[in-house]
Formats: sequence, structure tokens, C-alpha cells
Amino acid sequence: MPAESIAHRLVNAFFTHCHECDEPADPDCHPRAHWRLYLDLDPETLVRIRRWALDPASHAGTEAERTILLHWLDAQEA
Repeated sequence: MPAESIAHRLVNAFFTHCHECDEPADPDCHPRAHWRLYLDLDPETLVRIRRWALDPASHAGTEAERTILLHWLDAQEA
């Protein structure tokens, strides 16, 4: 699977539930930012995704997939 597809799959997984309240996602609960349209994610959301990917308790893919996601996040922040 291409690296970009892995990153997009994990970002989609991030948005499937709210990491503030641990409940299923509510579209108004946190910024969703239309990332699928390749618009910039807001900086706060990038930080939250990074924390989620680095959290040892997270079930965010494999270690290799999380590494790909972190590289993708670095590129988004550049």
C-alpha cells in the first residue's frame, strides 16, 4: 500500500472517534478540516493526530504505519 494511502487511512481512523471525550465521532466535536480534499489541517489537529500516533496505548496501525503517518504529518507542517 502506498505511504500516502496508509497515512490517509490512519488520519481517517483518528477521526472515527473523539479523543477528548472517547465517544464516537460527532461532526461538531472537533475540527475535521476536509483533509480528504488536500486542504491544510489546522495546527491543533496536526498536534492531536501526532500525539495519538505516538501514544503507546493507541491502536493506530502498526509501528511502521505510524512511522509513515509521522513522516506525512512532518510534511503537512512544513
